[in-house]
Amino acid sequence: MHDNWRNWSADRPIPLTTAFDPDHDVALLPWTMLADIEWQQNAFRAYDLRARFVGSAISQYFAVDGPRTPLMSEIGQPFAERWFEVADRTLAARSCVCFSGAPYQTGFDFASLEMSVLPFTTDGVTIDSLLVAFAMSLFKR
Repeated sequence: MHDNWRNWSADRPIPLTTAFDPDHDVALLPWTMLADIEWQQNAFRAYDLRARFVGSAISQYFAVDGPRTPLMSEIGQPFAERWFEVADRTLAARSCVCFSGAPYQTGFDFASLEMSVLPFTTDGVTIDSLLVAFAMSLFKR
């Protein structure tokens, strides 16, 4: 996914949101999430995050499925602050940012998780969406 993102941004620092074609990486879709940045003040930040798309594997493993995707600020602690920190780092870097570790408070502490966060823009300047791609390995203790 990171290689694709770099190709999409070949002529600009951050690729346009329209460059992301879900049909290009269908096998990765279950492990991706697309979140829109909504520039509105809340108790945590001057912006909020709302998932536009949540892949089926993410829904299954992290119980984020439902008829409505709440704003990150509505989810509350400790998850909101953790996700806002991910977004903060990506917004500051204006590039792909990667994270790794065990999924936090999910019951899958036996898993290893890697996550790449890829920023996108609609106007060529402002980051307004984040594509999050997960890879999870299960292992026995």
